[in-house]
Amino acid sequence: MGIRAILLSLIAAAAAVTADASSLQILYPLYSYPNRYSPGTYTWGYVAAATAPITAIINPDNGPTGPPNADYLHGMGDLQRAGVTMVGRTARAVAKRLNHVENIHLDIRKPSSY
Repeated sequence: MGIRAILLSLIAAAAAVTADASSLQILYPLYSYPNRYSPGTYTWGYVAAATAPITAIINPDNGPTGPPNADYLHGMGDLQRAGVTMVGRTARAVAKRLNHVENIHLDIRKPSSY
């Protein structure tokens, strides 16, 4: 089953929930490249179109090492306009060299600063 099919299944399942659907939220690891040039594989667009609240874990620029490229900025804009909450991913290797929890929290919140 491909990523698109899994995501569409999650969205359909979320839409089918009738009991207190307002408390439903999906945490989705969105580690695909935001290839907006290929609409059929632009997973970020499917996430943005979801009807259930989604928090997307993203990894712009392969981690919190610098600003994201134009494709990531476009994808992040699509998610932001759709009301998708975004959090950053910190790799364990990066986390090991960070000696303070505050630094890890900064990395996680970094996508909201772009």
